[in-house]
Amino acid sequence: MGAIAIRIAADPFDVAVKESQRYAMHMKLNGRFLLDELPDGYTVESFSIDKLHAFGAVLFQGFLAQPERNVNPRLATNVGCRGMAKELTDMPGFLARHSYVIMHNGVPVAGIITSRSLGCVFGQIHLVAVAHRHRRLGLGSYLTKRVLNEFQDLKLMHASLHVLGDNRQSIKFFRVMGFRAAQHG
Repeated sequence: MGAIAIRIAADPFDVAVKESQRYAMHMKLNGRFLLDELPDGYTVESFSIDKLHAFGAVLFQGFLAQPERNVNPRLATNVGCRGMAKELTDMPGFLARHSYVIMHNGVPVAGIITSRSLGCVFGQIHLVAVAHRHRRLGLGSYLTKRVLNEFQDLKLMHASLHVLGDNRQSIKFFRVMGFRAAQHG
């Protein structure tokens, strides 16, 4: 009987990144995620065109001290962040009913933008952003788990996203959520 060769690829996040590189992360969806309640004073709202300004504000606040700002200078201004939010929500497959902003006393503090890859079974998370003062409250986890459950309701079998290789905080967050580095050829 012939031997079967199995290729085990190295995880790209286990080595230091010398320059800014984006990596794909992937998750097979095969179980529901338990959603915790949002803390008191926080409410979640689905995307609507009148919330575009709120999504831009979340981007600006969420990426204040993140490496992505060095790669994409548009993240350094409110105007640039609103433009980026508009582009993400205008793309084919955008899931308005599965993209959310979390408000705290009427102020946008966290958000997630998602889409569906047309013609396949992938749900895509384009961004999860939480304003610095509102981190470690479970807002990012709440948003991510909620959309992963909703992807499954839409009969999507996989979730994917891209992360900057030197954003160790985001890599750790998505690993805890169950995402793994995508293996390529």
